[in-house]
Amino acid sequence: MELTNERFDRIMREYDRRRNAALADRDRRRTQIYAAHPEIARAEEEAVAAAAALVRSRIEDRSGAGEEAARARLAALRAERDSLLNAAGIAPEDLEPVFTCPDCRDTGYIGEERCHCLKQAVLNELYAQSRLSPVLDEENFGTFRLDVYDDVKILPALGVTQRENMREVLETCRSYAQGFPEKKENLLLMGEVGTGKTFLAKSIARELLSRGCSVVYVSAHELFELLSPFRRGEDEERRAVADELVEADLLIVDDLGTEFANSMTASLLFYVINERLLRKLGTLITTNLSMNRLRDTYSERITSRLSSSYEQCLLLGEDVRRRA
Repeated sequence: MELTNERFDRIMREYDRRRNAALADRDRRRTQIYAAHPEIARAEEEAVAAAAALVRSRIEDRSGAGEEAARARLAALRAERDSLLNAAGIAPEDLEPVFTCPDCRDTGYIGEERCHCLKQAVLNELYAQSRLSPVLDEENFGTFRLDVYDDVKILPALGVTQRENMREVLETCRSYAQGFPEKKENLLLMGEVGTGKTFLAKSIARELLSRGCSVVYVSAHELFELLSPFRRGEDEERRAVADELVEADLLIVDDLGTEFANSMTASLLFYVINERLLRKLGTLITTNLSMNRLRDTYSERITSRLSSSYEQCLLLGEDVRRRA
């Protein structure tokens, strides 16, 4: 999964539209206010001219005397303007644009860095592109059914039935979601095919997205496909998207171990796990592999971090899709 230039351009066109709309709305309000109160228009024009004079004095007058006088005049004119606004029952903010994001003023950037709102917009686009959105209407905590799990046979490894096991796992996942974003912890869902790992991961994603957290949901195959050019130093735009993926509040990697594993994927997986641990960001991984098989497939240092820094949930029993 990657964000194409076309999709990124579409995001930036929306930023241009919002910014232009905010500026047009400001100009409309100013025109109305100035028409009704010409004295405010005069004071505002003089304040703008004084601000320009202050800038010139900083450049041209090395002694500082001119700058001090220009600063005093600007302060006096702004005070006069504010007094006129107050007398007319108008707030100074009514003369300014109202941006969707006041931090970047709807440009998407603060200096040369992407604003938090643009990073979220990119993540939202990735989320929509993943086709996960409509799925969450069907797969969430509200639609999760415990009654499809067997409640008769005892699972030898756990000493409880599959339904009892899943009741505990469900409670762990609910608690995990409820603890966000105050507790950005890590969760590892391990177990057989068809036991509900992906369903629960999507349920957590739905819960956090509804609260405004940034969530990226990718399969293991998509994760490594996205990060490969980032590690090779190719394509600045794709590298930026990969970096934003690493910075999401929650990264969900589904079906780890189903991709073609090699030394590159092991290196990328360690990078993701370690980087997010260092940044204290939450990561959720689902896998059909046991801890021993994860170690054999990837590396000891990866399983060491998973063992020490992830809460592990074991989902055992038969594929519930066969029971349906």
